[in-house]
Amino acid sequence: MATVTLSSVPALQLSDDGPIDGVVERNVNMALAVLSAEQVGACERVLEIATDYARTREQFGRPIGSFQAIKHKCANMLVDLEWARSASQAALQALDDSDAGAAGEAGWRASMAKAVCSEALRSAASSNIQIHGGIGFTWEDSAHLYLRRARTDEVVFGTPAQHWDRLSELTGLR
Repeated sequence: MATVTLSSVPALQLSDDGPIDGVVERNVNMALAVLSAEQVGACERVLEIATDYARTREQFGRPIGSFQAIKHKCANMLVDLEWARSASQAALQALDDSDAGAAGEAGWRASMAKAVCSEALRSAASSNIQIHGGIGFTWEDSAHLYLRRARTDEVVFGTPAQHWDRLSELTGLR
């Protein structure tokens, strides 16, 4: 997305405790957990937008929310949201509880949260576009903005597939 070039910039020592690996990993885990919390908030908003639209938009003389296909999309969005919320809260709690935060539970929970929340937001944003129909991709509606955000967040700090791999390595499943 960008290239950053540093020249004539003084170095800043991050740790006096020897190897810096633990500090970097803790910061990565914190970034993953915070991003997952932001994605949960976006998921909540997407669900709210979709259900409000489904309640008010009428087709064939009744609200589109009364159609089974729309109900299923909204229900799936809610399930994905709750799954994401649980994963994000678990990652944040593990970071809060751990001293080092770099190894063990905090690491795999942060990766799990990143993968789960990225997939949930992408799915919810895509469903929101479907619920809105053609207007979802126009500048007059905000639905497309959430899809763009979901696609960007999906690759920041690694893709869900990379984090599922990291999760399996950190838990010894691989």
